[in-house]
Amino acid sequence: MNSYMFYFAFENSLCQDYITEKFFKALQMDTIPVVFGGGNYSTVAPNHSFINARDFESPKALASYLRAVANNSTLYNSYFKWKKDYVVESGFPFSPFVCDLCSKLHGAPTQLSKDRNSARRTEDGRYADVIEWFSTVSKCEGGNNTSTDL
Repeated sequence: MNSYMFYFAFENSLCQDYITEKFFKALQMDTIPVVFGGGNYSTVAPNHSFINARDFESPKALASYLRAVANNSTLYNSYFKWKKDYVVESGFPFSPFVCDLCSKLHGAPTQLSKDRNSARRTEDGRYADVIEWFSTVSKCEGGNNTSTDL
C-alpha cells in the first residue's frame, strides 16, 4: 500500500458510529486515506490526515482535488505532518478496539447506553431486534439495511 498516494477507505453502509478498520490501516501507511462514510473521522484522527469524499460536491470535484494533491508535493506532504506527533496503534487483531467492543457487549450497560434508545432495549441492555436497530437506531444509510444475514 505504501506505493500508492491514496487509499480509498469507503464504507459499505454509512453509519454515524462506524469507521472501517481500513481507515486506521491506511493511516499507519504512507498513503492518504480517502474516506466516504457516516462516521465523524475528525473525532478519531488528527487534523488534515485524510480526505473526506463527502466534502466534495461531486466525484469530479473530488478527482480534481486528488489530482491537485498528487501534483503538489508540498500539499501532499502536508497530509503527513501529524505523524511527527502521533502514532496509530491498533494492536493485534485490532485491539483494544475489539476488546472494548466485547466488554461493552457482554458487560453491564452504562447509564448512557440505558438512556439512549432504552425503549428498544431489553432489560439487560441488549437490542432484541438487531435488524430494527440497524435500520433505525444506528442511523445507517445505504447498504443492505434490511438483510437477515446480519
